[in-house]
This record gives sequence, structure tokens and C-alpha cells, in this order.
Amino acid sequence: MNYCENCGKNNPETAVFCSACGVNLEEEKKKTEEKKKANLQKKVPLTAFLLSCCGCLCFPALPVQLLSLGLGIYGLKLNHHKSSFSWAAIFLSLLGILLFTAMAIGIALHWDTILEWEIFGLIGRYLN
Repeated sequence: MNYCENCGKNNPETAVFCSACGVNLEEEKKKTEEKKKANLQKKVPLTAFLLSCCGCLCFPALPVQLLSLGLGIYGLKLNHHKSSFSWAAIFLSLLGILLFTAMAIGIALHWDTILEWEIFGLIGRYLN
């Protein structure tokens, strides 16, 4: 069935005009798709930017940073490399990934020292 975006009537697949309201079904579909694309062009970069900001604020956020990086790149593609939110999201995501990696390496290199911290001794005494 060919759904009319204007009035909601289902029309036969071969219909060019809606049988209820007379709207050109092809043009109405094009308008709807253009609105969806414009909506995506606005929302994807902003979502990527907000995710990258959130990911920089919390430690276990590597998946969030990777998602934000992907959305930032997709936002650039949608906006023909003209989205400042997408560029900012990509920058913050790469920064967050770098910080996460540096912290993980730091923890791995100093694991013996970290295990000697008093908090771990308290946890060990509590568990025994």
C-alpha cells in the first residue's frame, strides 16, 4: 500500500495521487524524506557532542566515546563537513579515548602500588 503522508489514507501501489485528499504522493514522500534528513543533520552532531562531553566526565566511558566518535563522523558526512558540533564531538571523543587509555596504562603500570593502598586493605579485611 502507498501511504499518504498528508491525510493518512492507504492507496494502491500504482496510485500517483491520494484518493482521499488529492495530494501528489511522490512529492509528499520527497518532502517527508527531506524533513527527516534535515532533522538528522541537526540532531546527530548535537547528540555526538553531548555524548562526548558526558564521556569525558566519567572514567568508564570508552564505549560512550567510541559511539560519540562514530556519530561525530556520521554528522560530518550528513552536513558535508560543515558541522561545528561534529568537529567538537570528534575532538572531545579522541581526547576522552586518549585519557582513558592513559589512565588504563597508568593503572596497569602501578598495579602493585595501587593494591597497597589503604582502601584495598580495608576491603580485604572486610571480606575476610
